[in-house]
Amino acid sequence: MRRLAPIALALVAASTVHAGDREVEIVLVNMTPDAASSEASKRCVKAIEKKLSADYTHVVRMGETPLRKLAGKTAGEPFLSWPAAALQPARQRGDGTVDALVLVDCRPDARTLDVLVSPPAPGLVTFAARHVAVDKPVIDLAADAILRRAVAGFVP
Repeated sequence: MRRLAPIALALVAASTVHAGDREVEIVLVNMTPDAASSEASKRCVKAIEKKLSADYTHVVRMGETPLRKLAGKTAGEPFLSWPAAALQPARQRGDGTVDALVLVDCRPDARTLDVLVSPPAPGLVTFAARHVAVDKPVIDLAADAILRRAVAGFVP
């Protein structure tokens, strides 16, 4: 019994929440243009959101129009070319900063998926898939990659 006590104590301590411990706050923006939006594209973004939300995260949505206004990109500029500085105003929330911004343009019907992640670490991560079946395995793979990048540099 005495040998098990340190193990039990270690297990309890490992699951204890400490001061400063918090979820990663992610803002998700569906960047699929209205003209290209379909039920399949909406399901794709919702599947990514669901996968991101399943981890120790707090995911909130922002519309494309408010994001473009904050970024100063209202002329339809492709978001994959935006510099990190353009996204800074969108990262400001109340008295703090959002941990990560995730911009997604998912078009399964056109076999394309574009993603931009602005993580807590400096810089941006972008990736684009072309001529690929944007199905559940690809969406799951993309969501896993998004989450890994969204937490890069996160400090609670």
